[in-house]
Amino acid sequence: MPSLLLLLLSAAFGGADWPEFAWEAAPARVSLVEVVEEAEVFLGEEVRFVAQVCERVEQWEGLLTPFQPGTHRGLMLWPDEALLWQQEAYEAPLLTTFVRRDSRWAARAERLRPHDRVLVTGRVRSCLAGRPWIEVTRILRMREQVPEGTVLHAIRAGEMVERGALDLAQAEVERALAAPLPERPRVVLEAFREGCQRLTTRLEHGWRPTERELRQERRRLAEGLQGKGAEALTASWTRRMRLLGSGVPHGSATPAGKR
Repeated sequence: MPSLLLLLLSAAFGGADWPEFAWEAAPARVSLVEVVEEAEVFLGEEVRFVAQVCERVEQWEGLLTPFQPGTHRGLMLWPDEALLWQQEAYEAPLLTTFVRRDSRWAARAERLRPHDRVLVTGRVRSCLAGRPWIEVTRILRMREQVPEGTVLHAIRAGEMVERGALDLAQAEVERALAAPLPERPRVVLEAFREGCQRLTTRLEHGWRPTERELRQERRRLAEGLQGKGAEALTASWTRRMRLLGSGVPHGSATPAGKR
């Protein structure tokens, strides 16, 4: 007799097969930044991390790598920590990982789009020039992500606050927050919104700053939006990832390609 629980779960997860569903409970073990910075430590090891999709890669120089364009597809990733409205972060994806073309995950990876947030399991097959070469063995798409619309609204919010248009800055950040965001970018955007609100309230209650003081306040807001001075926040966020004993951090995941 069919189980009602199985039926409900099947409907909720779009028919995902059960090995993937079982793996969904596994935590992200490390950050992609850590894997890149300590590549030799992870050589030969299985790694699991959350990242953001930049783009698919079909061609690369494969002479000195274990992966060839004929046998693998490339998937270029930003680290999960990256605030993609930062120009330097957006323009510098961290690493390209590789999916075998004949694997069950190749078609799933093909359906991924830029800004999709993914939970990746892979094995560090080699370490060349200090960089890890990771073959993807499993990939799930997270429900929470930083979409392009959020990136654009966050950029505009920063521009508005630099011009002194606090109301417009708050309107832009509200739009940026409309998406189901991961914890770190959401916290940064919320802190920016609260900073704009506090500054607006001070001005409405009679504070008359000098031009220099006002420029300093705006600069602090703009720097906060860029994540500057947020080292403690980042450290706390990373610790939470490592301490979670079960469940996917910052939202659950669905198999890539199943929407």
